[in-house]
Amino acid sequence: MLSAGAWRIFPILSDFFESYESYPASMVIGQLQTMKETYEKECISHQTTLHDQAVITVHTRRVPYQVQWDLLKKCMDDLDDIEVILDAHDLAILEGDITFFSGDMDHIVSNRDSILRHTQIEKIVYLGDV
Repeated sequence: MLSAGAWRIFPILSDFFESYESYPASMVIGQLQTMKETYEKECISHQTTLHDQAVITVHTRRVPYQVQWDLLKKCMDDLDDIEVILDAHDLAILEGDITFFSGDMDHIVSNRDSILRHTQIEKIVYLGDV
């Protein structure tokens, strides 16, 4: 289990409780409930957006790309990541320039040169650099 300080929300809650330390518990709980409900509404809105096919479409790879699979397997040990890369490769062949954004430093970003050499992906950007 993560320590309290490791949770991203910890500083937010810490500031919140400092701001409300002199208020009655019922008011603090009420405010937290309102924040929770607002957050849930935002999450539902984001989920609705993600399911809107005008915003996001799901691509199904047309070919297995065994040659690229074999080449990427030499440098990448996460088979799911290879599948995602090959999906992006297929999409790049169909659509043109693809910039692939990833937060996976260990498997994707660290193998950027090999991935770019063996696929039609134009560029790989680490999310931490955005």
